[in-house]
Amino acid sequence: MSKFGNLKSQDLIALAKEFGFWKIRQQGSSHAIFTNGEKIVVIPIHKGKTIGKGLAIKIINQIKTA
Repeated sequence: MSKFGNLKSQDLIALAKEFGFWKIRQQGSSHAIFTNGEKIVVIPIHKGKTIGKGLAIKIINQIKTA
């Protein structure tokens, strides 16, 4: 089982907050935009659905390299 298999948007939002990001905008219920003052990361929000492995890895890499 992959460690990225069942990530939801809430998991990625929690990770972003741990790395010092905060929400600057949300467009409806589809995605939220976070920043740490230097970098912007967009996290899709779809209630009850998981984020695909490839997209989750890309978002995590964006958060970690900020």
